[in-house]
Amino acid sequence: VVQLFLFSRTKMTPSVPDKMRRRLYAAALLSGLLLFINAITSELGAFLSSGVSEGLSLPISYIRRLNGYVDPSGPRPLMFTFIDNLNEKEETLLYAWKEAWHAAGWDTKVLTLEDAEKHAHFKERDLALRAENMRLGNDEVLSFHRYMAMAYAGGGWMSDWDVYPLNPLKNGGHLTSLPNEGRFTLYERLGDGKGVVPSIISGTAKEYNRIAALLQESAVEYGSKATNWSDLNALCDLRAKNPEAFASEDAVVPGRSVLTGIPDHLVLDTENWGKDCLITSGKLAVHFTPVILKGKYLREGVTKALASSVSLTWLDMWAGRCTDTTKPNDSQQ
Repeated sequence: VVQLFLFSRTKMTPSVPDKMRRRLYAAALLSGLLLFINAITSELGAFLSSGVSEGLSLPISYIRRLNGYVDPSGPRPLMFTFIDNLNEKEETLLYAWKEAWHAAGWDTKVLTLEDAEKHAHFKERDLALRAENMRLGNDEVLSFHRYMAMAYAGGGWMSDWDVYPLNPLKNGGHLTSLPNEGRFTLYERLGDGKGVVPSIISGTAKEYNRIAALLQESAVEYGSKATNWSDLNALCDLRAKNPEAFASEDAVVPGRSVLTGIPDHLVLDTENWGKDCLITSGKLAVHFTPVILKGKYLREGVTKALASSVSLTWLDMWAGRCTDTTKPNDSQQ
């Protein structure tokens, strides 16, 4: 382009018509534009083939890994989640949650406050939690209401929408064969083994009703004293008072473990994946909480600006490096 431009400036003589000069200038500009378009196209092609599925932030390697476990002829279990008033960013995350579980062989359904409102005890319980002497915020109140929504829906599986599947279920994908004979079961434990996190839950409608009533009692008891008393606090308190109140399993990997340098946990470290992949063997899912993605527990050197993409990078690395660790028949669930 430069040579053509210089040629037009130095070699042209006054005898060359202005019309010809304008044509040469136009040709030079067109050539430069084509070179620019080719460069942009190459960069775009590299981006689209870099491992991110179209319309999603989920890595293609992760989607393919999950697809490999699915029996096309088999029935698909149903995974519920409960949400209310999501913003645009959260809507994107919810879409990714749906796609991930669908790729793993599940159907998904979103429950809302409208489903909880259909429960026979909703009005009285909602009024009690929003009484003047209560210090619970709307998020805390909704965390208790979701159990009524699940009971009304008929029970089954429920997960938070920031939980991503890893390995397949061995048994219990249907209401007729839920784990622990349909008993209310939580699948994430806190590091000390005493507390629990309701990131993935299963149980019959009867069990959800039973737990909803117990959690309501806890909310009424502590809601006037604590501003952040949620279903997580209530479940941990219930377990401490009665270890047999519900079942729990260590089947969900906490996000704080895979995104931080805590010893004996998965880390985003290319040199240690050989042994660290064993930690996800048989695990049903990984849980990236909002606190994790906001950067509170990130490893040193990872900025908050990159926090939202770190989980996707981890899923991509897990799919590519841990493929031989867990087979469908080896799952503990």
